[in-house]
Order: sequence, then C-alpha cells, then structure tokens
Amino acid sequence: MKLEYFVLRVEDTIATRRPNFNFGIETQSITRGRSDRLRSATRLNDAGATSLPTISIEKAELTRPQVEDERRDPRNKAIAPIMPVSLIEPVAATDGINARDPITRAKMERVARGVQKIGALSSNYTGEGVTVAVLDTGIILDHPAFAGVTIERKNFTAGDDEDNNGHGTHCAGTIFGQDVDGVRIGVAPRAKAMIAKVVDAKKGASNDLLDALLWAQRGGANVVSMSLGLDFAAMEESLRIDRQLPREISVPLALQAYGDNLIAFSRFFEIAQASNRFAQAMVLVAAAGNGSQRDVNPDFSAPAALPGAADANVITVAALQDVGDALKMASFSNSGAVVCAPGVDIVSAGFTGGLKAMSGTSMACPHVAGLAALWWQWSLNRNDPDPAAQARSRLRASCVLDGLAAIEPEDRGSGLPRAPQ
Repeated sequence: MKLEYFVLRVEDTIATRRPNFNFGIETQSITRGRSDRLRSATRLNDAGATSLPTISIEKAELTRPQVEDERRDPRNKAIAPIMPVSLIEPVAATDGINARDPITRAKMERVARGVQKIGALSSNYTGEGVTVAVLDTGIILDHPAFAGVTIERKNFTAGDDEDNNGHGTHCAGTIFGQDVDGVRIGVAPRAKAMIAKVVDAKKGASNDLLDALLWAQRGGANVVSMSLGLDFAAMEESLRIDRQLPREISVPLALQAYGDNLIAFSRFFEIAQASNRFAQAMVLVAAAGNGSQRDVNPDFSAPAALPGAADANVITVAALQDVGDALKMASFSNSGAVVCAPGVDIVSAGFTGGLKAMSGTSMACPHVAGLAALWWQWSLNRNDPDPAAQARSRLRASCVLDGLAAIEPEDRGSGLPRAPQ
C-alpha cells in the first residue's frame, strides 16, 4: 500500500559571498536516481551565507520498502506520512461567568480585555521593526483592523487566497490589528505581517504547514503564530474509510503517522532555532489545543497538540478565563503549556467587519505572539546579538502568577506573560 509522504531533507551548499541568514525558497522537480519518486520539492536555498545547507520538503507516494530506502539516505532528516491539519476551533465558554457582552464591555473600556491583562496597553513598545507570521486561514485584507499594516501573504492551499472562515483574521487582529470602533485590539500594532494560508475549508496538510514555516523563515519572520494542529482523528478516519482498512490497522497506522510527524516537526524546529549555522532563529508560538473537558471532570485534561508539542523551544499557550477581576484556567484548555494568556471572550477583528468575540487557545496564542514581538523590539533597542533567544527568555521571565496560584503548573506553565514597559 502506498501513502503520501513528505521528506525533510538537508543538503550542504557551496560557500557564498555574504554572511547573512536569509534563505531563498523555490519549488523544483526531483529527477535523479531513486529520488525520482520524490516528485516535487519546496527548497530553502542559501541566499548569501557561507556554508549553509539547503533545506527541502519533498512529496511522494511511497510503499513501506521505499520509505525504508529513503530513511537510509543521510540527507533525509525525517520522513512522515502527510497528515491533515485543522484549526484549533473556537469553543463556547461553558462556565457562564462573563455576564456582560464582551464587545459592549470592550467598547466601554476602549480596549480588549486580553490586551489590557497582559500589560500591552501601557507598554512603550508597539512591535515596530518586527515581522510576525500568522499561519492560519488567511486574512481579510480590507478589514479596517489592517488599514495601513504592511502585509505579505501566500496561499499554501488549493483554495482561493481569501479568508473564508474568519479564524485567521481574528488571530491576526489580536497580534497587529489597529483600533476598530475605538477599541484597541492589537498587542503589537506597528509590527509587519506575513500571512500564510495553510487551512482551507477547515483542513490543511502537514507538509504545507512546514512549507509555510520555510517561507516565513526565508521572508525574515521574527515571530510565528500557529493556532492549528495535526488532526489524528481525521487521519485515522481517512485510513479506515478512504483506504477501507479495518480499525485494528487504521488506528496503529495513524498513531505511527502522528509519531513520524512529531519527529519531523521536532527536527525542523531544531534547525529553525540553530541560528549560528542555518538561519535567523524565530520565536515559535502555538496554541495548546481545546481538547480538555474540566467542566465535566477536573481530571479530563488533554495534552498539548502538535505542532506545539514538537519542541521545547516552541511556546505553547493555554487559555485563561476572567472570573471577575481574577483569572482561572479555561475548562477546554489543554495541559503542558509553556505559558497561559486570555482566551475566553476575546474581542478582535470579525469575519464580516467590525468586532467579534471568540474563545479558545487559538485566541490565547496570538496574545503571546504579539508579546514576543514587543520583547523582540525591546531586544533590538538594546542591540542584543540574539533577539530570538532574548525574546523567549524575557517573555517567560515576565510571567506573573497573581491570581493563578490555584492552577496546576502543568496547566498554566510559567504563568501569564507581560509586556515590556
């Protein structure tokens, strides 16, 4: 049986002229030797640094013996079946704590509560000079939240370029959105934006997600925000229904695919963080996931999802909920996060224009991505030689535990990060 795989390949390049860390990206056909099975590649090429590798994501339909053959090639750092990628879907807040309509409250206070809770409203930093990539459903470019924002975008799906869901637009608004209806919604409103559409009609593919990460790195993204996850259930269903495999086979095959993708993303993230050898490092931020059901049973807590769980350097984000002036862990939020942020009744850019309130770790994640941009700017102002490492470190060091003492460390991580002042 053949399955569609992707191969993460790293090859050495010849030395070139200039010591910078930006890569070029191109798509090629592979037509040599046994790798003629690897029929297409998105290739990350050195654009000026000395002795840097070429990194590529290659696709092919392979049998198991062919997979083992490819694994023996030392250039191939990981091989994994292509898995579905889906949004970490917004959820309804189930606790009934916030009685006042969140949009009405935001208009009265002239600021979204999440922006206020993390200290961005009083910060002297705006994200100027920092580029944030959002890997999601795209963006509604003519929304007033993005008036005047420098935006580069690329579509990695088979669909059109537009955001037909609103999820990506809402997340982008929280990171760098301008004021809407007099309400401050953006954590880092002066940041530049790169928008990668990787999910269309609620589904994407794991190789496209890696392609988008390569594109973001090549384009000079400093921070990457990912409010999506690999969909194990959809993978198992595809094997069972589309391939007509019995459940006794589809489940272990899907588990193996998930494990192989974990390895592939982990190895890519290792490469992405190795700034001294490969490229400018990025701060990677990902939603932890909405799979928990603490409102049903406190023990019903799910672990953080891929891609966030793939590497310790990825900042996975759990969701907090207002309880009056205090905060509690949102019942749906997955455990194993690095930090936590507001994620219930978050007011940002709406699908039809204006404002919309949504809930989920998808909404918590862009708060932290915006904070990473502020800390990156803070590092630039101090001429720090490694702003990525400094931004990650300072973001975690800024975390506070006020009002979070009752939350288990495995759920909240280091706590609620704060903006530089």
